[in-house]
Amino acid sequence: NGMLQNRFRYSIGYSENRFSVFGTVKSINDFFVHHLREQLTISLSEHTKLNLGTDINLMILDLDLTIPAGANMLVRSHDENWLFGTIGGYAFLEYKPVENLQIIPGLRYDFYPELDYNGGFLPEFWDYEFDNTTRFNGDPSFRLNGRYEFIKNHTAKAAVGNYTQTPEPVGQVIHKDWGDPHMPSTKAAHYVLGYEWRITELISADIQAYLNRQWDIPRWVEQEDLPSNRNALWLRDGKGRMRGMELMLRHNQGERFLGWLAYTLSQSKRYNPNTDNYEIYGNDQTHHLQLVASWRLKRDWDAGFRLQYVTGKPTTPITGRTEWENMSFFFEPFTPIEGERNSTRLDPAFQIDVRVDKKFIFEKWILSTYIDIQNLSWLFYKTPETQTYNYDFTNKTTTSMIILPALGVRAEF
Repeated sequence: NGMLQNRFRYSIGYSENRFSVFGTVKSINDFFVHHLREQLTISLSEHTKLNLGTDINLMILDLDLTIPAGANMLVRSHDENWLFGTIGGYAFLEYKPVENLQIIPGLRYDFYPELDYNGGFLPEFWDYEFDNTTRFNGDPSFRLNGRYEFIKNHTAKAAVGNYTQTPEPVGQVIHKDWGDPHMPSTKAAHYVLGYEWRITELISADIQAYLNRQWDIPRWVEQEDLPSNRNALWLRDGKGRMRGMELMLRHNQGERFLGWLAYTLSQSKRYNPNTDNYEIYGNDQTHHLQLVASWRLKRDWDAGFRLQYVTGKPTTPITGRTEWENMSFFFEPFTPIEGERNSTRLDPAFQIDVRVDKKFIFEKWILSTYIDIQNLSWLFYKTPETQTYNYDFTNKTTTSMIILPALGVRAEF
C-alpha cells in the first residue's frame, strides 16, 4: 500500500585476480561474492519516512600469497574457502520539517565474520578514553545528513558520520601465520560541507569540502618497530588524515547523453610513530581530474569513455649508496642511502578507458553484452606504477601496467 514500500535485491559474482612482481612477489585470489539488500520504507506522515534494512556482502575467497618477510626471505601461504564480508543492519529517518529542508539521521551496525576482536557499543568518532568494547566482532555507526535549499535551485548540504570496514589488504593482515588474527576493523570519521547549483533540468554543479580521520589502520612492520625475529608483518596502530575539495559539473542522463567533469584537490597523510609526525601517504593524490561521457546510440548500442589524470605517486628518493668491501657472496655489496620519505613523486598517471554495450531485448528478458578496454592510453603513454634501481643504485627504471580487455554478458529477467 501507500504507507509501505519494500525493495529486495540479490546478486552473485565471480572474480579472479592475478598480481605478480617479476614472478617473485605474487597474489592470486579467486572468489565468489554474494550481495543481498532488503529495505522496508514506512511512511509515518507526510513529512517523515522510516527506512529499515539489511545489507549483506559475503565473499568466499581462495588466496595464494608470496610476499617478502625481511632478511631477503619470501613467505608463502595457501588458503581455501575463507569467508569474508559484512552482515549489516540499518535504520534511518527521512524528515522534512519544511519543504526546502531535509534531515536524515541514521544508525547502522556491521558484523565481520572473518574478524576476531572486541567491537564497540557506541559509534566511535575518535579513540575514546573509556572502554568502548563488547565481545562481538562488529561496530555501530551513526550518520547525519542535511540539505537546505536556501534559494530556488541552490542547496547547501552537510554530513557527518563514522564508518568501519574490514582491514586491508584483505586476508593478509589477519593471516594466522604472519598477520594479526585479532586485528580490529579499520575506523574513520567523515565530515562534509557542500553546495549544489541546479543550472538546468539536466546540468548541475557541485562543490564540497571534506575532512576524514582514520585509525586502527593496518601498518606494515618496519625495522624500528619490533625485534626482527617476530613473525607478524602487520601492526594495528596506523592513523591517517585526509582533507580536500571536490568540484563536479554533471550532465544527467538525457535522451542521448550522460557525462560529467570532476576535479579533486586533496592531501592524505599517515602517522609515523618513529618520528611522531604525520607524513605524506604513499598513495596521496594531490590532483585528480576525470572526464566521463556516454552516448545512447541506435539499435540499443551504448558507447562511452573515461579520461583521468592523477598526480604521480609519492616516492622516497635514493640520495646515495654505501659500498661494503670484503662482503661474502650471499650479501649485497651496496646499500642505498634514502632521502626524506615520500618527498618526490613519479610522473603523473594518465588513462583512457573505452566501453561499448549492446542490448538484445526479448519479450520477457534482456541480454546485455559489453567490451571494456581499460588503459587504452598505454599505447602512447605508459603510466609509471613502480620504480626500481639496479644493483648498485646508480640507475633507476619505472614499470607500467597494461590491463587486458574485458568481455561480459548479463541477463535480466
